[in-house]
Amino acid sequence: MKSRRLIFDDDFYRLGAVLLSDKFAALELKLMDTFKKLDFPIPTGGFANNIEYTKWKRAVAKQGKGNLPRKSLEKIVSEFKLDDKNAGYYVGLFWKIYLGKRFGEDFAGIKAPISLRWGGTCKLGEAIITVYPWTKKEDFISLWPNLKQQITTKSNYRAKEKFKTSFERDFRLYMLYKKRMQEKKSGKLVIDTEGPKSLIFYIFDDPETKLIFNKFGAIGAVSEMKKIINYFNKLLKGISIE
Repeated sequence: MKSRRLIFDDDFYRLGAVLLSDKFAALELKLMDTFKKLDFPIPTGGFANNIEYTKWKRAVAKQGKGNLPRKSLEKIVSEFKLDDKNAGYYVGLFWKIYLGKRFGEDFAGIKAPISLRWGGTCKLGEAIITVYPWTKKEDFISLWPNLKQQITTKSNYRAKEKFKTSFERDFRLYMLYKKRMQEKKSGKLVIDTEGPKSLIFYIFDDPETKLIFNKFGAIGAVSEMKKIINYFNKLLKGISIE
């Protein structure tokens, strides 16, 4: 997915007015002179590509001036009283000043066609996709590989959805466990040993358990009963199911 698209809207032409103005020409000339005096001149016509620009920026940073390239753009945005929260203006200024791109119909794209973000107030595994008036169908299609890759990193990622055919049986067993637990607490049910583990062993041989097994199919071992109870304890935590 292209990170930026060329959109011929008011923001684009507003930026164009800035780049074509005498005021910008003077500010750009002053900026070029500043970097020249620091022995880090910007090549005439700009850097050949982002790689060359990055090498230059690292060299500037080693001299303790790492923020200067960005600060220079911020100063121009401020001088023209442009919206400092509009990332497109910074992108356009960057392309003109540092990469030598001339304003026109082949100018660099300054707007994101579609955006994806995670986190913030979102729940885990939830994404916010922002679409714009210029968003196209192909933007959604090209976004999917990136979206899918990020989804698979989430702890609650579901690769394939398949109905749990044993759910009703397991739920009935869990509710029987809850019922017997209440009976045990009230003294209505007395078993030889104490603790939830002994109750699970008791339920495994409970007559009602046999009825559930006959209707829905049996489980193989007591350990499976423990897993069922733990699953529903977690699933229904905070829910008044009785």
